[in-house]
Amino acid sequence: MPSELTGPGAFIEEQPGQVHAIRPTDTATTAFVGLAAQGPVDDPTEITSWAEYASLFGGATGDGGQLSTAVALYFLNGGRRAVVVRTAGAGTTVDDHVPIDPGSGRGLYALDQAEVVNVLCVPDLCAGPFSPQDRRTALEACLAYCARRRAMLIVDPPPEWDSVAAIRSGTPLLTGATENAALYVPRLTVRDPVTGVEVARPPSGAVAGVWARTDALRGVWRAPAGGVSGTLDGVAGLTVELTGTEIAELSSLGVNCLRQLPGAGPLVWGARTLRGDSATSGQWTYLPVRRLALHIEESVSRGTSWAVFEPNAEPLWEQLRRTVGSFLQGLWRVGALLGATPDEAFLVRCGADTTTQHDIDRGVVNIVVGFAPLRPAEFVLLLIQQAASRTPA
Repeated sequence: MPSELTGPGAFIEEQPGQVHAIRPTDTATTAFVGLAAQGPVDDPTEITSWAEYASLFGGATGDGGQLSTAVALYFLNGGRRAVVVRTAGAGTTVDDHVPIDPGSGRGLYALDQAEVVNVLCVPDLCAGPFSPQDRRTALEACLAYCARRRAMLIVDPPPEWDSVAAIRSGTPLLTGATENAALYVPRLTVRDPVTGVEVARPPSGAVAGVWARTDALRGVWRAPAGGVSGTLDGVAGLTVELTGTEIAELSSLGVNCLRQLPGAGPLVWGARTLRGDSATSGQWTYLPVRRLALHIEESVSRGTSWAVFEPNAEPLWEQLRRTVGSFLQGLWRVGALLGATPDEAFLVRCGADTTTQHDIDRGVVNIVVGFAPLRPAEFVLLLIQQAASRTPA
């Protein structure tokens, strides 16, 4: 604001703004890790179309069809941006397909070079000749990576899940904190572009495309399932036909089902995380709630990084409250949050009650964010930590 205006000798003293705009991050950039016919190894490569993948990684030949089909179905179903990591594939162990040594910098961990990863697909894990324990070890490494990157893991069913009984006995694949994972069954039937023969393929790529399509058309806070939203394009059928009763049973285990309806074709018919089983369900039961929370955390974390240069005291805390509040109000205005007023839809706390002297000494400022998701659930609370200057004033 102008401090003094008196003609030719006027000067303007700029005051720092109280609200820093938070730019919403992407929600559907999908990482694919696996075997390809050609292309760079352990080098995350961003692509925006199937044509780019075919040009760089060799199209639908040479990899058994798992990765290439997943990427093709991703773009066919609404995907817009993908990051592909081709693994070496020099042997038959699970580590050849998805390296699970965090210090290796290969495979999964090559994604550290990618700026954004929202969704992770590892379609080769469901097709390789791996033992259940090896597959579980690799999937749990993927899940831990997703938790660190604020991303979601789409889990594919292994080939042996060829009946409802096998699916029922095979779940859960993962243990521990599984709110960042979603499992879809059964496998898809697609027509091989080279031979023309119908073959079974993992559903993760197609499902990731449905997520991206739903995010673009309706928002990450909407369920990527049912009706037009959940339509699976490019899919001939499903390897297992599930009844309504079987779908309800599997849903209670936190399993998302694909089903084929007359006149509608194959559809996604579930929107739960693997935390969404009846025994442990809570605030992370539903995908839209969990994915919206991850979106808020990532956007706020990136959008408040400027705080690292500010003294960790009330003037900073007030700016953070205003900045984060403005971002959440924007979400409320577009219908992402439940509530007739902003006060009912969200809360932001940042002050002496969230950031102690010990936090200040460590250079940490704590922001507590609460929001009311559209799906009836508890008011969800998030604790977001940001670096700040250790100088209190």
